[in-house]
Amino acid sequence: MSKLKGSDSIAKVMHAKDLDRVFFFTDKGNVLTVRAFDIPEASTTAQGTPFTRFVDIDKGESITAILSLEPSALMKKQKSKGLQGEDDDDNDDDETFLVMITLNGVIKKVSAKEFASIKRNGKRAIALDEGDKLKQVLVAKNGDSVLVGATDGTLIRFDVDSVRKLGRMSRGVRAIALKEIKSSSKAKEEEEEDDDDDDFMIQADDDEDDDDDDDESEEEEEQNEINDFSNNDEPLVASVEHFEGGAAKVAGMAIIQKSEINREGPWIVFVSEKGRGKRVKVSDFKTQIRGGAGIRGIKFNSGDSLAAFALIGKTDDDSIEEAIIVGSQLGVANRFQCASIPEMGRYAKGGMLMKLKKEDAIKSFAVIPATTED
Repeated sequence: MSKLKGSDSIAKVMHAKDLDRVFFFTDKGNVLTVRAFDIPEASTTAQGTPFTRFVDIDKGESITAILSLEPSALMKKQKSKGLQGEDDDDNDDDETFLVMITLNGVIKKVSAKEFASIKRNGKRAIALDEGDKLKQVLVAKNGDSVLVGATDGTLIRFDVDSVRKLGRMSRGVRAIALKEIKSSSKAKEEEEEDDDDDDFMIQADDDEDDDDDDDESEEEEEQNEINDFSNNDEPLVASVEHFEGGAAKVAGMAIIQKSEINREGPWIVFVSEKGRGKRVKVSDFKTQIRGGAGIRGIKFNSGDSLAAFALIGKTDDDSIEEAIIVGSQLGVANRFQCASIPEMGRYAKGGMLMKLKKEDAIKSFAVIPATTED
């Protein structure tokens, strides 16, 4: 799909049309944008072009979310003359919103029209509390549902409508009540003796196109990858963050579209820090009131936590055609067909996606959309 260099890893895969605007959101709450046709088209084996050639990012900032929007989503509607002209714009069911979630569980809904004009040096997208970071940004409309997951494995689902539309410079509201994480020793004492999960391995895809490249200098590439991780420079694209002790943090967010709410699918794919994975039906997570503690989505062994999750199987026939790429801190990366990841209950720990070394952990997670799978 793409040739990677050194310690690089795939962080995001998405669709975009030539006339779309591609937005880059940073962990400090800023947003930058380019036109999709300004990004050079390349082959599947090319390394690509550094995005710093298109946008100016400050030193110490990392890209934490990338998305594309059609020009129509950014256009301001002509207000009808009359007393209700202003209200019609605010209550438009077709209005496109950007939903943002921070590491500490603050959510914000902003009209996409607020980002119609952005200069090369970007603009502010959200006001952050001290010590907080922007975690993820997704597109949504009224009638959709939001899923927010925490590193302790709890998820909360609530309506997009329950989040009031705010301006760019505002802070946002609480999405989930984050709990204190128990220490590893205490969690181990409280683990249940009956473990219904078999420690089975989930089969990764074989990438035939890369067989020749891998045989050239496998040992040299492995050494280079590990050395690259010892670099103290800040990464330009934020990876999966790991936390020990204190309160749980937000691991991710997903949007369930209005058309998907009453279907059998889609599913949520969970990936833990220690390389375990499973998928659970979205219907197992009932709608709650925003700001609550949520319910259990995945159970962990001692010392493990939720690294990332994503929504899959969003086709009309509930088929699962997506794939995921999972990478570790020591440079190990595997690609999996989501259909091969077993469906389990909310309290299951999942199967083993990657058998990692004790000092290793999941670093990157990306979903390959169905139409670009091949």
